[in-house]
Amino acid sequence: MTVRTRTVRRASVAAELRHGHRAGTLVVEDAGSHRLKRTRMDRVIGWLCASAVLMPAPAVLCAGAESRAGISGAPLQIGPLSQVEPGLMDLAYIGLLSAGGVALRVQDEPPPNLGMSPGAFDLGVRDGLRVQTGGPTAKASDVLMISLVAGALSAPALVHWSVGPAERRAAMVGAEGLLTTALVTGLTKYSVRRQRPDGYAADQYAGSRSFFSGHTASAFGSATLVSLYAYEFQWLSEDLRWLVPASSYSLAAATGYLRVAADKHWATDVCVGAAVGTLTSWLVYKLRTDWLVSN
Repeated sequence: MTVRTRTVRRASVAAELRHGHRAGTLVVEDAGSHRLKRTRMDRVIGWLCASAVLMPAPAVLCAGAESRAGISGAPLQIGPLSQVEPGLMDLAYIGLLSAGGVALRVQDEPPPNLGMSPGAFDLGVRDGLRVQTGGPTAKASDVLMISLVAGALSAPALVHWSVGPAERRAAMVGAEGLLTTALVTGLTKYSVRRQRPDGYAADQYAGSRSFFSGHTASAFGSATLVSLYAYEFQWLSEDLRWLVPASSYSLAAATGYLRVAADKHWATDVCVGAAVGTLTSWLVYKLRTDWLVSN
């Protein structure tokens, strides 16, 4: 049997950082076992990417058959979203959010805030979940996040197979919610300047935009919007409607997991990103419908 040796980090990243250097330990690892582990991980990543399309498909197909638009294609007039009238203020708001997000992205990354060290929870979760640094794992998180964002903006039009007033209102409110999430994320990243775990553990610079996870915030914000649409437009029968938020939030959670597995974020980055994305999308939806409609 072919064996090879490699130098690995000590059991605890915390111990390495506390002593300020990297002391290696020699171990023997079976090469075939290592390849098998990588092959299994590649299959898991492939399944997660495919699930971005396959998991919501039954809900979308059933919702299209049971939506209140019906086969006749009558306009949807359900819930407070139907009373929202897009105007110049919406275009101005979306434009300002977009400009702010672009301005933050083109800025050079500031130096990391070395005082914001990870705690025992972050270090322990990283040790347990990290698979690789970047690579296919990070790309899979990109695929899931982009799929969820695209779904949040286009789901009503795809489900109803129409681009009428109701679908345009939903896309507009969705864009406002996701752009608000992106701007809040960018401002926080630029202010907090937390170093990413791959650079922190290697004692080298690898970016200072770790807190909080923008991928996770966008994913959970998108899942929230799709779930709100499901109840707004009464997709599926009442006893099956839970499938929409269940599948959407499962994909969002998978996105957060992959960010930790790819060593791009600490666990607390992902947890805070999930909370901010969910809350921001929900608040924008409620303010844009309930508060603005009633006033």
